[in-house]
Amino acid sequence: MDEDRNFDPLVEGAYLIFSDPDIIMKDPDWELSLLVGRQPFEDSRQWRYDDDLDAIRGVVRMADFSLEVSASRKDLIDTEFFETAKEEEISNYIVDGSYALNSESVVGVYGIRRIHRQGSTDRPLFLGLYSTGMVGDRLAYWLDSGIVRGREEDRDLRGWGFDFLATYHFDNRLSPHLIFGYAFGSGDSNPENDTDGAFRQTGLHGNETEVSGAMEYLYYGEIFDPELSNMSILTLGAGASPRGGLSIDLVYHYYVQDKLSDELRDSALDADPNGRSKRLGNEVDLILEIDELEDVRIRGFLGYFIPGRAFAPTRDDAFLARVEVEYEF
Repeated sequence: MDEDRNFDPLVEGAYLIFSDPDIIMKDPDWELSLLVGRQPFEDSRQWRYDDDLDAIRGVVRMADFSLEVSASRKDLIDTEFFETAKEEEISNYIVDGSYALNSESVVGVYGIRRIHRQGSTDRPLFLGLYSTGMVGDRLAYWLDSGIVRGREEDRDLRGWGFDFLATYHFDNRLSPHLIFGYAFGSGDSNPENDTDGAFRQTGLHGNETEVSGAMEYLYYGEIFDPELSNMSILTLGAGASPRGGLSIDLVYHYYVQDKLSDELRDSALDADPNGRSKRLGNEVDLILEIDELEDVRIRGFLGYFIPGRAFAPTRDDAFLARVEVEYEF
């Protein structure tokens, strides 16, 4: 019997919502709410955040405008019954405002300040602009962009990055579509000075969403799954949804460093680059979803990653095969 095995029940979400019913009754387009407790923070693409945080969050919605302001921390309230190692304490202060251009498109701005506790001087600040929507009836797009300021590891932060992706849907009984995307996160040209020019994501991100309107998957690669930092990522893909409950996507990624480095800020791979080449590699993913059976949903993932010269001399390919079956009862 494994003596180290623990049963650790935890609470992923539990919060109270306070709202003013008089405002809603007078004008249905208005909403004023206060949410207190453990609650999900997730943007539509998980590019900024995808986490459950203990938070106080105020929400104002009026007609086409929405504003959220929050203060939060991960696991501020201990909900585990057994003692486990806690993550570093980081307080988050988030402001997110958006405006609906029309019924299909939204533009917004955000600011995220993360303050590291426990004696750390890290104070990164993320500021950015985003937009999602449709151009006409067939072209869907997303755009996320941001700069990072503040300090981390006693260096001034001066990074910038963006992610653009478009999906064109054809009018055909097979519902085919094409995918094009390009993402860039700046690198640091001089790691020895007092300024860090590398972009980094917020640390609350997930990088998983529905790219073509079908199932969710890791849109920077199911195998490599890197953080967008010191890197450019070219994405090309094609897919089809011949029936409402069946979809398939074939997606290709090409990865290149911005500045030569022998480190990756974060990825799903254990290997580090050699610092002599910017070419990180290529990945091809096949994603399949079958949702035609009653109460059963099947999702399949096949991935193949071919490392580039940046991983020489050990350049072993990586392969992924995963099947998920979801049954509702």
